This record gives sequence, C-alpha cells and structure tokens, in this order.
Amino acid sequence: MLKQYLRLNTVIGISIKINSDNSTTIQACKIHTSKNQLDFEKKALDLNTLEEFNNEFISKDYLSVNLTGKGILHKRIDRIDEINSSNFESILPNAVFNDFYIQNFISGKHSFVSVIRKTEAEKWLSSIKNMGFIPVMLSLGPFPVNSILPQINTYDNSIIFDGHVIGLNIQNEWETYTYDEYKKSPFPVKLENEPIDEKLLISYSAAFQAVFAGFSESIEAHVMYLEDQLRSITANKRTKFLAVGMLIFFFIILLVNFLIFWSLNSSNQAISSKLGQISNGNLDTKTIQKSVETKENDLKLLGWDDDLDKAYFIDQLAMNLPEQISWNSLEINPVDLLQSRNSGSIKLLDRTIILSGFSDKIVPVNNWIADISEYEWVKNVQLQSYIIDQEINKGKFILMIKY
Repeated sequence: MLKQYLRLNTVIGISIKINSDNSTTIQACKIHTSKNQLDFEKKALDLNTLEEFNNEFISKDYLSVNLTGKGILHKRIDRIDEINSSNFESILPNAVFNDFYIQNFISGKHSFVSVIRKTEAEKWLSSIKNMGFIPVMLSLGPFPVNSILPQINTYDNSIIFDGHVIGLNIQNEWETYTYDEYKKSPFPVKLENEPIDEKLLISYSAAFQAVFAGFSESIEAHVMYLEDQLRSITANKRTKFLAVGMLIFFFIILLVNFLIFWSLNSSNQAISSKLGQISNGNLDTKTIQKSVETKENDLKLLGWDDDLDKAYFIDQLAMNLPEQISWNSLEINPVDLLQSRNSGSIKLLDRTIILSGFSDKIVPVNNWIADISEYEWVKNVQLQSYIIDQEINKGKFILMIKY
C-alpha cells in the first residue's frame, strides 16, 4: 500500500524510432495505476512527428522516453558491472566517455551496452520539455522490455516483435539481439490476458519501469539530471504522504483525547450523582472497599494473571511437539490440592501450566523440555513424573511449566 503513494501513478511511455532517412516513427501509450490495478488510458500508433504526439496527449504528464534506430549503437560484451571512463575505451575505441549517454543492461553472463551521443539525445529531450512534458527517464533500444517479460505470452526461447528478435536461454536471460524490420510476432501479443499491438511493447515497458522506479530494476541510460528529477518527484510525494500521515495521526490523537475526556466527564457526572445520594460517606467507602476486595478475590479464584496470551503459549507448546509424543491434557493455573485442603478454600497454582501426555521413551520428552525452556515467557520446566502405563504399554508423563 505504501508503494502506491511513493511512486508515479500516471506516466506516458514514448518510443521514438529514428529511421535511416532521419524520419521518425513514434509509438506511445499512457498508463495509470490505482492501488494494485494498472490500466491503459491512451494508445497512439505510428505517429510521424513530436507535434502529432503533442496533439494526441493533451495533458502534460511525466514522460519515459525510449530512443531506437539510427544514431544508437548496441553492443553485446562479457558481463561488466559498471561502465566508466577507464573501461569505456575497450567498448567503443577512440570514443570520449563524456560525449555519450550509456545504458548497461546486464543479463546473465552478458552486458548489452547501448550508447547515444548526448547532443543527439538532448535534441529530443529538449523538444519534449519545450512542449510541457516532464521527462523522468531515458532508455535505449528494446531492452526495457525485459521488465515486462513475465507479462508477455511466450511459447519458445525467442521473442519477436516489431522487427526486434530476442534470443533467450532457459533462465529467460538474453543471449542474442538482432533487428530485422520485416520480422513480426508470429502470434497475437498479450500482456497477461490483454491483447496489445506489438509496436507498443517498448513504449509500454518504458512507462512501466518509470512507474515502478525505485521498487524494481530499471533498464535506462545514465542521465544524471533525469535521475535527480525523478528522485525529487518521488521525494516530494514522500513528503506529502508523511505530512498527510502526520495530520491524520494528530487528528486521531485529538479524537481519542476527546473521547477519553467525554468518557471521563460522563463517569464523573455519574459518580457525582451517586455521591449526592449517599448519606453516610464512611459506610459507602467501606462497602466499596469490600466490593473491591471481593472482586479481587474472585479474580484470584478464577486464576486471573494480567492479560497474558494463553492461546499464544499453547500454540508455541504445540508447534514443537515431537512426533513421538501424544498430548493428553493441559491445565492453566490448576487447583493446588494440598493448599486447598489445608486452607479449606480453593487455591490455585498461579502462572503454572500442567501438561500431561504419553511417550514410548523419555528421550523425546527431555528434548521437548529443552525446546520449551528456550521460550522467553517460560521461567521453569519440570518433569514431575514419568511412569509406564501397563494398560497401554506407554510412558505417561506430567510436566509443570512456570511462566
């Protein structure tokens, strides 16, 4: 439930494919989450320009941007946990590390590294910001689809959609990736039970991982100011959530205080009314004292010992009961026959559990006693007796547990 208030609830995912002739093809979808439900609010296919996209999506929401096609280089290498200026030369020789936005998608033994020049990426990000949208994440290529693989219906070790061909191993780790614009999915694509156009998978996955950023792994290019902006947005949501929580907390405190005051005031009025009718205060005081003493004696007679959870004690005793032991009876605060006989009134063994049962051997009983002794609420465990019952040819034991 807490995640609902700390994550982005509405995000537009936009996939911009830069074609070889510098034209663009744009796929976009807007998703909204409420509690544990995720729904599509809008889908847009085969847009040609950002202006068309701007006209389709009137409300200026958070945007997760994905770039594919011309100007983006993908390279599969042996797994590398972090890409920095020291090892970038081995990935892209003669390239300047600080000139690129870099995405490192780690899958099994491999890293799929995607790079784009910052100047090229900023051209798109700046245009999007100028339209009033709030970009919070940049991803490259089809790799964000990995975050929604459990939702997609797959029937073998490969996934094909909108020209992207992904080879998986039996652990669903990416082994290969190629692009062939003529390749299409051989069957209708579904997200769980909902059909979806295969062209929307990348834009949906981009939006999906932005919604759950911070709660699941995101496959994104490292763009510092976008990451800072997303952290700032979620921090503000957290602050607002805590502020609302504090207001609710103080409201509850005030309400509880009011109810206590009202209850005490009503009690005081009732007591005052009764005191006004009393003609002999001393007599009534003695009567009240005697009533209290009587009730205390009744509580002692009933074996009352505060608000200890006996059911919890019994549950813990039963939880570690060895298979070799059969449980016959259990008494909590049983009658102390000796003291009752001597005093002429009923006396109880306070904070005591008497437990009896049967076991072929005494060893399981001793092991059980050792386990019971480890419980924090147990003060002492004693084996009162262990005798062989000739009728059933089993040992009968009696334990005394002090708590």
